[in-house]
Amino acid sequence: MKKYYSNRFYPENQCEEHGIVSNLPCPWPLCPNGFEDEEFEQASPIDGKKPDIYTRHKWNYPNGDSYYTWESNKEPSWFSIQQTFWNEVKRNNLIEPINETVYHYTSLEGFMGIVQSKSLWMTDYSYLNDTKEIVYGIDTALELMDNIRISDHFPRAGELIPKWKENLLDDDNRVVIASFSGNSDSLNQWLSYGTVAIGFEVRDLALHVDQSRLRPIVYDKEKQKQMMEMYLFHTCQAYQLDLKKKGNKRWKKIMNDTYYKIDRLFDLISFFKNPAFKFEEEYRLIHIEDKKIYEDFGLQIAPKHFRSANGKIIPYTISTEILTNPDRNYPFVIKEIILAPGSDSLLEHGVRDFLDSNGLTSVAIHRSKTPFRP
Repeated sequence: MKKYYSNRFYPENQCEEHGIVSNLPCPWPLCPNGFEDEEFEQASPIDGKKPDIYTRHKWNYPNGDSYYTWESNKEPSWFSIQQTFWNEVKRNNLIEPINETVYHYTSLEGFMGIVQSKSLWMTDYSYLNDTKEIVYGIDTALELMDNIRISDHFPRAGELIPKWKENLLDDDNRVVIASFSGNSDSLNQWLSYGTVAIGFEVRDLALHVDQSRLRPIVYDKEKQKQMMEMYLFHTCQAYQLDLKKKGNKRWKKIMNDTYYKIDRLFDLISFFKNPAFKFEEEYRLIHIEDKKIYEDFGLQIAPKHFRSANGKIIPYTISTEILTNPDRNYPFVIKEIILAPGSDSLLEHGVRDFLDSNGLTSVAIHRSKTPFRP
């Protein structure tokens, strides 16, 4: 049997043809980035521990199309659901290519607070500009669950849909969001949000908030439907496969407790938004607090802060207060600053002086090129 050695914790292999980002070779048959063999052995980093055996597994879409993964003989398929799903999303071109830089539009006061605190204010989702926000994604998920007959395809997974619906309607997870745009000079954003656009590299933002996700928003309703259907079908197949791997009652109870959770479903629907907001070209940095998980692992829930805006009191979370750890750094790198249309040399000089005083001497400043007079 072929032996394979890799870094078990960081993705190091990519296959553009099949959308694979993984620490394992591409699992698609006959792919030059993978193996011809149907299984391989991965050595354990712990001396004396038996190696893992990975076997090629074929998954199916409702229309009969197939895709592939490597499945471990030791770990449940549950652990690889997220990575497999997002690999398939990429392969099917259901999300836009991710920009290297995204922009947070804000007021001068907001800009100064971000720089001085080296943190982001992440707003509770129900207080964002679209009054339905996450509710839109929940409604989309519920509608598809009502129209899909999972039990016809996966008889042993039919119990999952009712449980997911129940948990979605009775959910008390806290979802906090920081919003960005892929457009560095958007008139709509200037008119809606402020005077300054702060440019951040996506890679740095993803490292800044522990256990968070940063992705572009999906506005297209057909793509939303495709992604939701892909997620539901793959998760149900994984559930059946895991029940087959371990058929005893104790294993089934563990798998039910795990599969019934909807934090992963939230991780998907949080990136769905009404098509009316497509002009924003939004990226979202999202953190989901599952109270049950926090309680089970003794984790401290981030404090809730409040600010006033537009005649309302808005709750928010400070990014550096999420899952605090004395040994953890919060990389916070500003790449550039864009100033709104109509900005003058005095404002630019003040921003430059302020950045320099906060040790950000290398951050470039540009003025908007949008032809608009405030």
